[in-house]
Amino acid sequence: MAEISPKIRKHKRLPSEELMSSEMQFLQECHLAEVLDLQEVVAKSLPSAEILRLHSGRFFEKALRAERAGLGIFTGDGLVAFSLICIPPRERNLGSEVGLGEEELCKAAHLQVVAVHPAYRGNALQRRMSERHLQVLTERGYEHVCSTVSPQNPFSLRNFLEQGFVIKALKVKFASQWRYIVYKNLLRPIAIGPEESAASLSDIERQLELLESGLLGFGLKTGPSGILVAYAREGGSTESLLLKEKPERP
Repeated sequence: MAEISPKIRKHKRLPSEELMSSEMQFLQECHLAEVLDLQEVVAKSLPSAEILRLHSGRFFEKALRAERAGLGIFTGDGLVAFSLICIPPRERNLGSEVGLGEEELCKAAHLQVVAVHPAYRGNALQRRMSERHLQVLTERGYEHVCSTVSPQNPFSLRNFLEQGFVIKALKVKFASQWRYIVYKNLLRPIAIGPEESAASLSDIERQLELLESGLLGFGLKTGPSGILVAYAREGGSTESLLLKEKPERP
């Protein structure tokens, strides 16, 4: 069933800005062509091919067969955003890379991919879809959610962190591409203590050191040298620490 959503802005903050009606609905196999078309449009709009991992038609076809696995937002232009969750096999479950034990992996799911048409960015569509998918996973009894984010995509990273995800690892994935592994506990949100350090988004080596020391990435802020990732230990509250400045969209 489609969910009528608030009107969203096409070409937000540009002279050609237009207010569009939208609706969010779960996707099925019949939406495969639209999903593949949108993935291509998004990939071509990004400054680096490393930001988005492309998935095959076979992957999407199989994923869309699962009930409520695909979620899309439609306007008069058709499909303008989609999000996909999946339940990975144990050997590919990111939960094992963030410290989950074998008995917990069956309760862990992935937010696999999110794509938003460049003309509709700035409408919090990623957040809205992610929130709905987190509800679906909670209803299904899952307790842990993981995803991967490129260090070259601060906009997407901020969306995850503002939804209560934390950075638990930074690893080379997908043919030598660096990825944050972000994690959220759906039953027991992770509380974060006072900020202990911050590192440039591009300083991989320093962030690896911070993660190795037991710190978690929890927010983004702007420093003299650009965007910084704030790190702290588990325990406390992040409420007063998350800065409001939003990184520029890639």
